[in-house]
Amino acid sequence: MFKGFGRPKKKSVLEDNELTTGIVQHPVTKRWQTWISFTGHDIQCVTAHNQREDANKIAKQIADAWSEGNTKLGKR
Repeated sequence: MFKGFGRPKKKSVLEDNELTTGIVQHPVTKRWQTWISFTGHDIQCVTAHNQREDANKIAKQIADAWSEGNTKLGKR
């Protein structure tokens, strides 16, 4: 699990300006999903990968981007 800093959207168990990311293997597809949480209460799946290492890399990149102040995270 990786943490980054930003502004949570709801009451949170995380510190102010934190988010947390991680990975989980889907029970049916067996693909590795990266997830993100702004509160620590709920998660949102972001990507899916065949390789665990790829999912870990993306989860870390999300946390690092957030830590560096990139709070848009793919918004267009």
